[in-house]
Amino acid sequence: MRLRTSTKRIMRRAYMPYRSRIRSRVVKNYHEVLGMIIAVRRELGVYDISQLLGITEDEVYSTLKPIGSIVNIPSGNTKYINFYHGTAREFITGDPIGEEEDKVFFISDTEGHFLGPRLLRIVNDVIKRNEFGVPTKPPLGDEKKWQHSLSRARPNHIKYAFEHVFNHLDRSLLISQDPNELQREFEEFLARNLFSLFSTVHRTYFYRRSDWDQGDNHRITELMREVHELFDDSACVYEITPWHFYRSSLPFIPSSSLIFEWYGHLSDPIHVFSISGDFAGRLIPLSDDALQAQEAMRARQRELPTSLDEQGRKTLVINYRDEFLDNDVRNGTVTCAALSRDGRHIALGFGSGVIEVADIDDQCTVSRFRGDPLSLPAWIEFVQGRTVCIATEDTDGNISILGHSTRLVRLGPLPSDPYPAVTAVSDNGSFVLRVPRNPEKGCVSVHSFRSFYCSASSTSLQVVLSFAPHDWILSYRSICRRLR
Repeated sequence: MRLRTSTKRIMRRAYMPYRSRIRSRVVKNYHEVLGMIIAVRRELGVYDISQLLGITEDEVYSTLKPIGSIVNIPSGNTKYINFYHGTAREFITGDPIGEEEDKVFFISDTEGHFLGPRLLRIVNDVIKRNEFGVPTKPPLGDEKKWQHSLSRARPNHIKYAFEHVFNHLDRSLLISQDPNELQREFEEFLARNLFSLFSTVHRTYFYRRSDWDQGDNHRITELMREVHELFDDSACVYEITPWHFYRSSLPFIPSSSLIFEWYGHLSDPIHVFSISGDFAGRLIPLSDDALQAQEAMRARQRELPTSLDEQGRKTLVINYRDEFLDNDVRNGTVTCAALSRDGRHIALGFGSGVIEVADIDDQCTVSRFRGDPLSLPAWIEFVQGRTVCIATEDTDGNISILGHSTRLVRLGPLPSDPYPAVTAVSDNGSFVLRVPRNPEKGCVSVHSFRSFYCSASSTSLQVVLSFAPHDWILSYRSICRRLR
């Protein structure tokens, strides 16, 4: 209590030496400058604070100079403003003490919500002027388009606005049923600039996903939930970068989602398919058994453990090897796939050993082959012809041609490694080319594999040729000529 009384005395001497009240302009600058020093997520310099608050550097200095005994005020912008001791912060953010006129020294907005609208306007204005040269002309999945933008230096105060705008927005106002100015500004940001912001900062600077788990069905709440789900799912598959996002995430969002409604037009113009749910591309039909397996897999994945990262956010703990050993997850996982040359049929191999062939145009499953659940499909290739026929191999080295009146034929131990083999099938299905990949160098090595050509028919499958490592450079067509 003695320390708080002493700090209050310093404040009175600094701002009320000869009068009982402080001028309104001084009060305003005091609350904004001190409020910012208290609420910012990282330390800022005098110039940064003046730019973010829209006041001059002299006003920042004149506000802080009277309390220079408790606040460190650097002379240049390369150094940051901070309190000499934590007790000063505790006093300013604590319960008011003293007389009525002393209440002006206390700040209750420790989250800096007063900064939110200012930072949001800065972000919207910078993006509108495209000061960072963010690509705007599709296709946005081209990595080369982003190199210039990502290499450009950003002023410190602009970086802070982009990285921490979400930290300073009052969420209760954003989802309020009563329209307000912050809500209108934020809706403009969502409609025009959300993905541009994502293109310049890491997704962890957005609101935590848990911040949107409760509340009404406000469009803002629903959109932010979708954004977090999209970012979280993408992060599980690849390192999120702007070009990956436009190329590999946006094309796969449901057409019924708010993200698709507002941003679907920015997706790269590629032809994509989905195995379930409402989707912006074409739907891949699954059998009832496959759909049930997918539901069981998703239910099981929701039970995965979570941990806290360095910033205290809940993060999924994913051990892909252990996860795949779970039967529910394994049975619903697609282990390999192939698209027919005409784009009409697609074959999906599941961790349960089942292979389904679907007709995308007619939206139906045309074939379903059940293999050994302990030997899941490793690769699939379509065999061209009048009927739908596929070539496949399981993890035990059994190669088969599957269609009408076919049976599994064990080929014997084949060279293999942790990565799927490179495969091709001749147009008439007579030959299957299989080339294992080198797991150490990530590509085919002339020193560490043997290649097999397999003669296939409806009743038999046998090795007809293996060739030395130096022969792998021969083209597929020239080898087929040798086999005729």
